[in-house]
Amino acid sequence: MVQLHEVGGNAKTSYGVYVSEGLIDLAGWENGDSLRITVVDRDLILVTRESMPTEQWIELYDAATAGRPVNELTPVELVRLLDVGEGEDGRRPSTVSSLAPLGDSGHRILLTNAAKRLQLRPGTGIQRRANDGVVVLIPAPTATEEVEERAKDVLDARGAQLSG
Repeated sequence: MVQLHEVGGNAKTSYGVYVSEGLIDLAGWENGDSLRITVVDRDLILVTRESMPTEQWIELYDAATAGRPVNELTPVELVRLLDVGEGEDGRRPSTVSSLAPLGDSGHRILLTNAAKRLQLRPGTGIQRRANDGVVVLIPAPTATEEVEERAKDVLDARGAQLSG
């Protein structure tokens, strides 16, 4: 488990989470990869390459949500989810960020919108799970057995995508 940290250096407060080189290797990401960061059901964060085919991303989102799958969302809800509109709290459910190196041993994923959407504070513990091309982040305040199971379902769905 790592902690959400504040990232300085600009006029607004940003938040990030550390991911080790081993986790980056497991995810198959490289420096500068463009990542889609999606808050799912206000209790977990799905991180994928922005270039992931839409059909694959939908399968992963559907595995991550305890709510309605993508094919049951209204057009307005779908637009909000996919980064074009904004959520009820004024923050987008999905944002795009670049993978940034953080020293020699790992990287930082900027999670500013997700952290604010989930009302996370610096020091909040974040669990990380990964499979090729996907990282699931689970904030400690939302880490129930049901959320852990959904994170496992996402990684299993990714495994199935890659095997067949």
